[in-house]
Amino acid sequence: MTDKVTTILSIEDMLPAITQGAIGIACRSNDDKMASRMMIKWRVANYIASMNHDDTWLAVACKRALLETLDGSCRTPIASYAHRDVDGYCVLQCLVASPDGKRVLETSRRGLYALDNMVAMGKDAGKGYFQKLALVSSIGNLPHLEEQFRHEIIAFDSSLYRVFLTFVSLCDVTLIFYFV
Repeated sequence: MTDKVTTILSIEDMLPAITQGAIGIACRSNDDKMASRMMIKWRVANYIASMNHDDTWLAVACKRALLETLDGSCRTPIASYAHRDVDGYCVLQCLVASPDGKRVLETSRRGLYALDNMVAMGKDAGKGYFQKLALVSSIGNLPHLEEQFRHEIIAFDSSLYRVFLTFVSLCDVTLIFYFV
């Protein structure tokens, strides 16, 4: 099928949507067999740990921190890419666009390739967008832009579920599997 490919888009040409290509797995919190040996801080259960891809897991944690800070959803035009550079650091590239795509703000961060640092980078990038939006709105170029980037958040009662986020870089869709 590769003979049908006409162009491969680089990250410089088009950042992917947040967590594009990651697969998430969840199971019930009272499922002791699946949830045996829970590890601390976002780590996965013993049964599904073998599917985890650590670099993808860390990159998703970084990008989800950005998305959470921006209060975005799957309908919000936010893109980001987090990866390990040649020096072993995390590089986070971000883009936020107005719904019509006419207004675009970009930013990036670089820091240690470790969970706490990467989550902090994602949050910092999100806060940086709000600072940019305030500055740009104050000079009149992008009036009320902040409101264009906010969307309704759908509440999810997770009291019955303990979520195990396992990420595998295999496909171009985000899937969530619930073991019930």
